[in-house]
Amino acid sequence: MTEPQEEIASLKNSRKKVIRDTIAHSKIITTVLLCMVIVASILVLTIPQDHNFGGLNNPMVGQDAPKTIYASIEFKVPDNQKIAAMRKQVLDELPLYYFRDENDNELLKQKFYFFVTEIQRRYGIEKLLREGTSYEAPSEYSAWKQKLVEKIKTLSPRQTAYLYQKFLASNENLTSYLQYVYTILDSGIMPKAIRDEIRSGRQISVVFDSINEMEPKNVSEIQTPETLSEMLSAETVQYYAQNDDKSDFRKNLQDIFSFIFDGGNVKDTPESNLYNRQKQQQALELFQASLKKDPVEKTIHPGDIIFKKNATLSKDDIETFIAYRKALNNQDVQSVSWQKLLEKISICLIMLAFICIYVSHVHPELVRNNKSVWLLGLIAVLALLADRF
Repeated sequence: MTEPQEEIASLKNSRKKVIRDTIAHSKIITTVLLCMVIVASILVLTIPQDHNFGGLNNPMVGQDAPKTIYASIEFKVPDNQKIAAMRKQVLDELPLYYFRDENDNELLKQKFYFFVTEIQRRYGIEKLLREGTSYEAPSEYSAWKQKLVEKIKTLSPRQTAYLYQKFLASNENLTSYLQYVYTILDSGIMPKAIRDEIRSGRQISVVFDSINEMEPKNVSEIQTPETLSEMLSAETVQYYAQNDDKSDFRKNLQDIFSFIFDGGNVKDTPESNLYNRQKQQQALELFQASLKKDPVEKTIHPGDIIFKKNATLSKDDIETFIAYRKALNNQDVQSVSWQKLLEKISICLIMLAFICIYVSHVHPELVRNNKSVWLLGLIAVLALLADRF
């Protein structure tokens, strides 16, 4: 290489050294580097944090938890246990609906009316017999009428006369007596076997004509053929003056009424079951609507265990976990607000000031070279980045 060429090369090297020295010791470059470190640190701090759930991204019921998850923030989750209790209470307070069979109701009324007319006929026969007058036998009855006649024959002439004079002698008494019994029959007579299966205290509503609902009442107030027969026989003999056969009179009447009201008129039918399911569905829809308006929730506090490692995940565990993950995401989104941004800037400035003070006193030689400043800034940014992920 010739001498001029060596001079040119030396000049170039000296210029490069001057540029390197200028960059390495320029306070302007130092300021730019510090600003870049601050900006980079702020960007790192505003990146949504990667929440480590042990690879549990789409948990399933029955899956074993890969790790114990602790809540790091406070959040709310539906209180499924309380909601289930409230839902059960809604269904328990809902009346059970039973359909009144109109054909059976009409048959019960026919039987009771036949009982009344047969008492009238027997009273007339006994009066004719007392007067020595003959009478014609009635036309042939159906099976249930013949059986009812046989039961009525157990009543003595004195008992028959009491029934006639007390309840049937006048049209007013007869109408009142029939109306009283018919009203009870219309309210529904439930077979004892059905009523015994219903929980004590449950409300019952009888539905007639498939659409009309009666006022709900306690199941204990629903009459069965047995309870109605016992009540009606006791009321009927209440004013019977002959105490020597009053007990037998009541027993005979109870047997007659049990035959008349046997089977009742309220049935547990597929139609009533469907009606109950529809009512339950309507009640649950209203309940769900009320939960949307006034949610029933419980608070999970920081440090509470969402689930433990190796625990078999239940539906409630998964719902709590999903709510927790959603709360964390919402917190990450909210952290981008101006207030949060100012907090991040303050943190970065404090951190940078601490580093500068530490380095300038312990390793002052590092701050004399921008390369070292750049390296320190890079290390700080990488440390923050590692903490986020």
